[in-house]
Formats: sequence, structure tokens, C-alpha cells
Amino acid sequence: MPVYNGEKYLKSTLDSIVNQSFGIENIQVIIVNDCSTDRTKDILEEYKSKYPSFHIIHLEENTGGPYTPRNIGLNYVEAEYIMFLDADDEFLENSCEVLYNKIREYNCDIAFGRYLRNYPEKNIIKKSYTPYKESLNKPYNNYLDDLIEGSDFKGIIGFVWKNIISYFIYGRQINKENNEEIFIKDIKEENNDEIAILKILPSFWTKIYRSDLILKNDIKFPEVISGEDLNFLLEAYFKSEKGILFLNNQVVYNYNMRLETEDKSITKNINFRLINDSLKSYRLASQLTDKYNLKNKDIILNSFLLNWINLWLSRDNSKDENKLFKEEINLIKKGKKHGLIYRLLLNFINLILKIKS
Repeated sequence: MPVYNGEKYLKSTLDSIVNQSFGIENIQVIIVNDCSTDRTKDILEEYKSKYPSFHIIHLEENTGGPYTPRNIGLNYVEAEYIMFLDADDEFLENSCEVLYNKIREYNCDIAFGRYLRNYPEKNIIKKSYTPYKESLNKPYNNYLDDLIEGSDFKGIIGFVWKNIISYFIYGRQINKENNEEIFIKDIKEENNDEIAILKILPSFWTKIYRSDLILKNDIKFPEVISGEDLNFLLEAYFKSEKGILFLNNQVVYNYNMRLETEDKSITKNINFRLINDSLKSYRLASQLTDKYNLKNKDIILNSFLLNWINLWLSRDNSKDENKLFKEEINLIKKGKKHGLIYRLLLNFINLILKIKS
């Protein structure tokens, strides 16, 4: 877990680890403090004094993003399995136990569940999108999903998104014989029903990974502040030899969307670096899919390119900035192009950037 100036919500996050049904004595907790200037260090040392399994690393200089602290933390892993947590979110009480039991039951490389997207200031809760027929029980099954039905698009745009565009991007929900536990033996085979898990947002913190998969393959987070989770997860998927399990019926994570200006994380402040790093991360993801000859790269990247257009529109970007964005798009266009919508999105972004720059 990386943390920077997280004193406001840190105790709630740490308590969600301490109170795991799995038992805190069975969990190695690695936290990298990215040179916080508030009371974060004191809080971490307080927990460390109470719980011997806490291992705290205090960096002397801020690294500018969570990717370096996460990569540093991986160097200290001694356990057989790895999970991630952000410093203002929480695990559900049985998250570690459920994921641990399932990854061992299936003897797979990755097992993951779903999350709740919480807006504390608005008293709104959404559930994570699934490409499969819904299998959550009450009260979770009553929540709107965070991509389609619960999208923030309003009016005619919202209608077009929910009834037309989202259909082309995500398609209809898949009804499998077992919609509760979907096991993918080899994602590189690109079976239609199984490749659909790539439509799910990366949410790398809803997952448990076999440590050998990550450490022996030297899988790291790239140096971007947005989309680093996408690249980390894709590489883990492609390097997996024992399979991937998706628990469609299990919520394991509370993903908190802090709306107050002073509480916004680095990935929620829309500035040039966020927009530029997002595009760079999609280019890296495109190159990664080409490396593994994935024919369905559009399943992954279409929604992210749409999201990037929305990010770009939300900020008044300068001509020089748009030129830099255009350079990234041209690099993406040099890769393999799969899918009509993917090609159209690239050409559309290239056109608007050409006009603006």
C-alpha cells in the first residue's frame, strides 16, 4: 500500500486490514510512505507498534506518483500471495479470506471479485460493471453499475450512451452456465465468453495474485500516474499460466470517490500530467497487446479512449499540449489496429487534436 498525506482516512483503511477475518497475524502488511508531510508517519508507526506484521518503509523524497512506492513494496514481499490496497479505500471484512481460499481452490494465478464505488459526500453507491449476467445478492444487486446504467451522462447524451454506444463498446451481458465463478484457463486463446473480462475496469486492488507470477516475471507498474494499473494487470494476465478466476458474486473492495478539493487524489485532479499520462499508458497497453498478438485489443482500449476524450474535453488545453497529445496518438496508430470502432476513435482523436493544435 502506498500512502501520501493520507491522515484523514488512513486509520479506516488500516483497520480494514487489521479486522480481516483471515487474521492480521496471517497477513504481511507492507506500506510505503511517500514522504508525507502530515501525520501519516505517526499513524503508521502507531499501528506498527501494535501489529508485528506491519512493515513500514518511509521514503525520504516524494516520488510524484504511486507507481514507485508500489514497485518498492514488491521488493519486500515474503508471502505466497499478493494483494494491493489504496490508502483511502477499504477491504470488506472477509476479502482476504475469500480471495485466498478461491485462488487455492482453483490453483490459479489470479482471483478477483467486484467493488463498490462509494461517493460519501453524495451518499451514492454503485457496483462495478460485469460483462456477465448479474449474480450479486441483496443489497448489492439493487445498485446501478458504474459504467452503463449508473454512468454520469445525462439527457440525450446519457440516452445515446446507455442504449447505443455502450452496446457497441460492451455488448449484451453474457449468460454462462456458471455466472458466479468464471474461470479463464488461458486468456491468450481469446475465447469470446472469457475475453470479456477485459471489459472490466482494471481494479487491480480487487485481486489476489500468486507472488511467483508477479515477482519471477518482474511485473512492475510503469511510471505514469494514470493507467499504470491497466498495464500491470494486462501483463499479469498475459503471463498467467495457471488461469484467472472472476468471482461475479463477491464484493471485496470499497473504492471511495472523494469529491472535496483538498481530498482529491492525484488521479482525480484533471491537469496536463493526468491527461498526458493517461494517453501514454494507453499507448503502452496497445504495445503490450501487440507484443502478445492479442486480436481483441479494442475490447480493452475502446472504453479508455472514450474516457480520454472526456478527460480532454474537461480541460482547456493549450496548442502546445495538444501537439504532445497528437504525438502520442500517432505512436498508438503505428501499432496493430483491430476493430472498426478502435480505428475510428483513433482517427477522431487525431482529427480533433490536429484542429486544436
